[in-house]
Amino acid sequence: MNSRDEITCMKRIDFDMARDFIRSFNGASHLGCTIADQEGGILYELGYGCASCELCRVLGMDHSVCFNAQQHGMAEAERFGGKYIYYCPMGLTCFVSPIVGPEGSAAKIIAGPVLMVDYEDYIALDLEDRLQIHGASLDEAVRVVKNISVVPPKEVNALSNLLFMSVGFMNDITYTNQLLERQRSDRIQGEINEVVYQLKHVDQRPPYPLEREYELSYCISHQEAGRAQKLLDELLGYIIFCFGASFSHAKSRIHRLLFLISQSAIEGGADLEHVFMLDHQFGQQMPYLRDAQEICVWIHDAMRQYMDLILVHMKKSIKILSFRLCSL
Repeated sequence: MNSRDEITCMKRIDFDMARDFIRSFNGASHLGCTIADQEGGILYELGYGCASCELCRVLGMDHSVCFNAQQHGMAEAERFGGKYIYYCPMGLTCFVSPIVGPEGSAAKIIAGPVLMVDYEDYIALDLEDRLQIHGASLDEAVRVVKNISVVPPKEVNALSNLLFMSVGFMNDITYTNQLLERQRSDRIQGEINEVVYQLKHVDQRPPYPLEREYELSYCISHQEAGRAQKLLDELLGYIIFCFGASFSHAKSRIHRLLFLISQSAIEGGADLEHVFMLDHQFGQQMPYLRDAQEICVWIHDAMRQYMDLILVHMKKSIKILSFRLCSL
């Protein structure tokens, strides 16, 4: 999966929440957990999951057979109400629940593989009898199988229910967050459209409002969030009005704003290393932004995160000052 596809998928789900969930699920169950997109691309895995399993390779089988089983399991989970327990072609057990985005299932969480029988029974019945694995290949397969947890069927069913209920809870929150995000996006776009409308009804195009940049920088460094949002909307409106016909030109102007916001965060006392980390993160994302609405929402998010770094600095400063006063 390329970077753009990953960004698109992660925007369609609450990826941070999904990752936090499988950390908790893995910590409680000790089972491998995987987040995969609709096409089966692995976004994140923790523990011994499908992507880590080497059984296909050591048995000389194409991994696509397991991939097809996984896709079938996902389809059946959607068909049967959000959960499904299935066997991979190697006879290992997995269970899956879909993560729902605004357009339906956007990704999936897979738990497993596990064994629902003892190691000896699996080796004798599946590897030796059904798959006809013997000799050195069997020894190698046994080595791999010993990494896989044995979980009784009743516990697998309980864990599958737990996965289903937890992902369902996450989907509800995700849907609510998506509605709030849509409202926020509409608000930002409305403010920018108002600026564009006003500019269209002046006799002569005004010069670029450089003084607004200076004011924006001051508001960011002094934590005046409401005023900073309005100023950013004004500048974005001007950029969209003047350069909207060429998205690449508009994007380069907005990149200048990103640099201004980053510098303002440093002036406000934000930790330099954390600022540099955000610089790298947003620099990686920018080439994959596709239109004016997307990039306007994106830079608002960026400004909020940079201002959060200033807030962290201010809280630390207050804590240090309080400690010194108490020490007097």
